[in-house]
Amino acid sequence: MLKETLSIMKDGFAIIGLECEMVFWNTAVLNHFNIPVKTDIKNYSIKQVIEACNPVRITRENGHLAEEIDGVFDVIEDQDVIEVTTGDGRILAIKPEPLSSMGRPINIRDLTGRRQLEQQLMVANKQEALGTLAGGIAHEINTPTQYISDNLRFLQDGFDDMFGALDTMSEKLEAVPDASEVMKGIQAEFDTDFLREEVPRAISQALEGTGQIANIVNAVRLYSHPSGEKLEPANIVDLANSASVISKNEWKYVSTLEIKAPDNIPPVPIRSDGIKQVLLNLIVNSAQAIADNRDPSAAILDHIQISVGATAQEVSVLIEDTGPGVPEALVDKVFDPFFTTKAPGRGTGQGLAICHRIIVEEHQGEFEYQKSKLGGAGFKISLPLA
Repeated sequence: MLKETLSIMKDGFAIIGLECEMVFWNTAVLNHFNIPVKTDIKNYSIKQVIEACNPVRITRENGHLAEEIDGVFDVIEDQDVIEVTTGDGRILAIKPEPLSSMGRPINIRDLTGRRQLEQQLMVANKQEALGTLAGGIAHEINTPTQYISDNLRFLQDGFDDMFGALDTMSEKLEAVPDASEVMKGIQAEFDTDFLREEVPRAISQALEGTGQIANIVNAVRLYSHPSGEKLEPANIVDLANSASVISKNEWKYVSTLEIKAPDNIPPVPIRSDGIKQVLLNLIVNSAQAIADNRDPSAAILDHIQISVGATAQEVSVLIEDTGPGVPEALVDKVFDPFFTTKAPGRGTGQGLAICHRIIVEEHQGEFEYQKSKLGGAGFKISLPLA
């Protein structure tokens, strides 16, 4: 009865001997470590069992890396919990129990779902906090920007009227010789020709600047607006435009960015928070890939292109670039957790995995990598309309 009970447990349970050898195990142990179910692992070392899942990282519960897989048994003897990140992205916790007459019992639990939920909550909380902060800042910026723009337009109209009056006075005084000469002297003294040319230009540039501020503020306000749990219709082109504005500091020094979209793109039912995160992440990924592989002396900027299309069934977004792309041998791993082609400290390998979950699991869409016609990487998002 005990063996039968242990065999149907989802958690792995095993007993290891004093020499680190496997004495007893249930079926879940084999499943967790990708070992064929009927394999006899008696006298396998715990090291051999862990190696079977192609571990990519082994840490203690406190987050410190285990020095080597050879030292795992020492960690178990210290009754520290070990976390193993498997080659397929799962996280397994190995918890040792006190030594008994039969050996040392260990419990193996799959923490993948729990960690994903923790990460989702952490990202959601972070986004909510940043969104609230960004929304407040955007509101505060918007008010002074508005009255600066209004005052600039007033000055623009005022200068037009003032120079119009000046021109009228000059025409009227042409018939009065002395007055005409005085007027010409005043114009020369105050260099009215220069002011007539430069003042409108300065005001126009200032208005253009406030217009850019307004675009940034509107983009931040759109991104800071939280979405609900339900799918709600949203304009994917507006989200792409906002993502390009917010991420501009990442791409403007290394590339141009173009959004191609017809006018008849229908609203698509989405959780906008998630899709915002995906679009922003993909644009930043393209910009960073270009920056990391770009010749600093190159005179021509690279290019990022976002193409939006629609059919009767779905809306698609293709984000591609002229960067280095993904080597053919690594294409199958791009959506694996912890996989990254970036330099250490540049990326965690979680971004594309999270994007894949948001598109495929939360929206029942499709998310795929494809070689870009521009020469670099291409990521296509397909979102169902119903």
